[in-house]
Amino acid sequence: MTTGDPKKYLPEHEQASQREKNTYRIGLWTGILFTVISIVSTISTIQTSLNAFGGIAMTTVIAAVSFFASYLARRGNAKAGSAVLVSSILLLSLSLPLLAKGQGVPLAALTVIVISSISIYTLPYKWVARVVSISILIGLAIIMADVFLPDPGIPNNPQVTYIISIIAGIIYAFAIFRRAGTFPLRAKLIVSFLLITLVPIITLSSYNNRLTRDILTQQAETNLNNLAIKTATSIDAYITSQLDIVRTEAQQPSLANFLQSQSFARIENETIALQTLLTFARKDPVFIVSYALLDTRGRNVLSTDQSQIGRDEGSYEYFATPIANGMPYISNILFKTNYPTIYFSAPIRAENGSIVGVLRGEYYASIFQSIVQTVSGEREAGYQLLIFDRDTLLRIAGTSEREKNYISFKEFTPRQILELQAQQKLPPGVYEQTIFPSPQFVEGFENIAAQAIFKVTGGNQNEPEIIVAGKTLFTQPWVVIAQQTADQIYAQANAQARTNVLWSLGLTVFALLAAVGVTRVISHPISTLAGVAEKITRGDFSARAVVITDDEVGQLSRIFNEMTNQLSQTLSGLEQRVEERTAALQSANKQSAQRARQLQSIADVSKIITKEQNIEKLLPLITDVVSERFGYYHVGIFLLDETRRAAVLQASNSPGGQRMVASGHRLALGTGSIVGYAALTGKPRIALDVGEDAVFFNNPNLPETHSEMALPLMVRGTVIGVIDMQSKQPGAFTQEDIDILSILADQVAIAIENARLFQQTQIALDESQAIVQSFLRQEWSALASRQTTIGYLYSGISGKALSSPVQTPEIEQVIRRGTVVKKENKADESTGPVLAIPITLGEQVIGAIRVQSPNRNRNWTTEEINLLRSISERVGLALDNARLVASSQKRAAKERTIGEISTKISAATDMETILQTAVQEIGRALSRSDVVIQLTEPEEE
Repeated sequence: MTTGDPKKYLPEHEQASQREKNTYRIGLWTGILFTVISIVSTISTIQTSLNAFGGIAMTTVIAAVSFFASYLARRGNAKAGSAVLVSSILLLSLSLPLLAKGQGVPLAALTVIVISSISIYTLPYKWVARVVSISILIGLAIIMADVFLPDPGIPNNPQVTYIISIIAGIIYAFAIFRRAGTFPLRAKLIVSFLLITLVPIITLSSYNNRLTRDILTQQAETNLNNLAIKTATSIDAYITSQLDIVRTEAQQPSLANFLQSQSFARIENETIALQTLLTFARKDPVFIVSYALLDTRGRNVLSTDQSQIGRDEGSYEYFATPIANGMPYISNILFKTNYPTIYFSAPIRAENGSIVGVLRGEYYASIFQSIVQTVSGEREAGYQLLIFDRDTLLRIAGTSEREKNYISFKEFTPRQILELQAQQKLPPGVYEQTIFPSPQFVEGFENIAAQAIFKVTGGNQNEPEIIVAGKTLFTQPWVVIAQQTADQIYAQANAQARTNVLWSLGLTVFALLAAVGVTRVISHPISTLAGVAEKITRGDFSARAVVITDDEVGQLSRIFNEMTNQLSQTLSGLEQRVEERTAALQSANKQSAQRARQLQSIADVSKIITKEQNIEKLLPLITDVVSERFGYYHVGIFLLDETRRAAVLQASNSPGGQRMVASGHRLALGTGSIVGYAALTGKPRIALDVGEDAVFFNNPNLPETHSEMALPLMVRGTVIGVIDMQSKQPGAFTQEDIDILSILADQVAIAIENARLFQQTQIALDESQAIVQSFLRQEWSALASRQTTIGYLYSGISGKALSSPVQTPEIEQVIRRGTVVKKENKADESTGPVLAIPITLGEQVIGAIRVQSPNRNRNWTTEEINLLRSISERVGLALDNARLVASSQKRAAKERTIGEISTKISAATDMETILQTAVQEIGRALSRSDVVIQLTEPEEE
């Protein structure tokens, strides 16, 4: 069995390549996974209106970071990609308790699993243990934060997280089991210690927490059930006592006497009856609205509220029921006015037992809110008492959120709402405040007779679970609800859980430290021996294992040291010979590499300077490139003057050398300077400030010079200048440098000579072109003055000659500028589009071609313009050829005429005949012009 990962012993470049592939794949798949999670979470959030945008932002960030890590790995930077991915996940993990309260343990496990998996496959082995340790610490911090930080109220689903962590844990455990044989001994021991410690702690903590929660749940259910029964009993007792009171009050004789009195005694009886009603009303002035007497027809004949007298109340149950059965009655909540009320009533009997009317008392429905508050005040905080109408689910009273009183928790159709409002069972107006706590609450409420205790899960994940107990009243169709949230019930369990977490974390840290200490004692001798073996493998034969104990490890160390001694003695002789040959080979390689670099630099310099043909730019370019490529701080180029007696500095790269160029620095040939020597003899020379032939450099413009070399610039055996190179290093130049850099000097000389020849050729060419252009201008000016026809016009039918110039802006612009003029038609112009092309000979414009289209909407295309350009070029050549032919013919006729005249004059023998013949022939040749030949006497000297 191996003692480590076989891949650990692969060459470093293969390990790096494998990590690069792993980082790319893990980053890519992680990015795709979290992108899908982010999209699904976004859709879920939009559909369910959950406040989970923090989780969406986190998954989006992880996806982006994963893709970036994959990109870095793809570019060959696997370490940076893995570091970005791991560090980002570790930092984002610290915010998990703020987004998923109550999920510390599974989130911590997921963090450790994910970071461990990524680091094992993407990081170098020396970093894996550190990163895993950091992930464990962050996992402990997540658990601590989850236990002790307050709940931020962000919805989450713990079941999904637990399922994911369990699946990931199983996969991770399976992977560890499969690769257990490849892990180091110390890692195996630490993992074993942690498993032995953590498994019992986690098991006992989970069991204790579950048992505590079950006990607290049973206690809460019992307490809630007792509270609901007690509250229902109190309300039933109150209603029963009030029914007994109203029954007794209805037996007062003054009330029956008033209802049976005749008109002559009614006023006196009314006064007595009213006093009786006022006495009834004053017994509870806070909640009693009014007391009234109703006759047998249901008409209000007497009331403590004068505004109610005369009102017909015969249609209400609190009147009809006592009349029908002769028993006292309590109504349900009625919304007759702006405030909800409840009525107690009892029949009024005469002395003969007949019913002569009804006594009814009107109470504010808030009396039941008072009763609930009284009962709740006797209990400890955390409970909530509610009273609901069983039929309409109308909330009658509650110990919290009193603004929800008299609102129905049941869904009604608009028609049902109108019917209930007509029956005064719901408040009047537009009834849009119906609230639905949850379908589970409505279902449990409707089944409360069969199951008095039930649980309600919140409408969203942020709402805690609620335990509900209910009790139906005997006197009214009402249900008393006592409820408490799971957070309040499990407060004690949560406190115990926090204590358990602290103990567990403490034991975990202790176990981890103990595991590290014990494993170090066990594995350190083996690790030390492995380190010694690794040093010897790398060539350090002086390494020896330290023998501390006499156990098996000590014996192995002694045997290993003896083997190393024998191996060291065997290889010592070989090493000496190898070192000698290696030193010689390295020296040769160093020289070859230096020469190769110099030759490559020469080739690069030659390639650069041959591209420049302007000598004013070439010379500074040579000095800059040579200084840059060879590292000389000063490079100067001297060229011989016309007398070839002095070398003049023409260009330099250094500031001091440039000052010398500006001052016209020159050196006489053959003087004591090495530049003058090289220019005179055509041989290179070196000057150094060290050794037997040391030279003192005293140039104030170049104070840092310690070595100098001058190479002659020769073309076809003739010296044309010198390239001077100076270095800050003593003894920087050798004979080998002269042999190599002489090639550079030849290349520089050729480049300078080529630039000179190119410059001379360019000057001659410019002069020739100027002469040709001047001659063309003269010839065409003379031809234009003699020519009667200066152009032709074609109008689409026929052509005609032009005797006078056509004056148009387009032609003038073409002749003046020598460029194509294109004029598009405007809406306010009657002429068509115009195109004008110059006719040129070289750079001389000799005419123009103007084309005007009859189509006003025409646009000149590039093909048409190129066609006219070609035609104009050919017209120009043809015109020049015609001019040359005409000029040749004229010259031939002139020569012929001169020859004929000379022949006739030569035939005459006397002076008079000669003069007469000459005058006649000249007049005839010049179109009968007047010709005079006059001889004059020579002047005396």
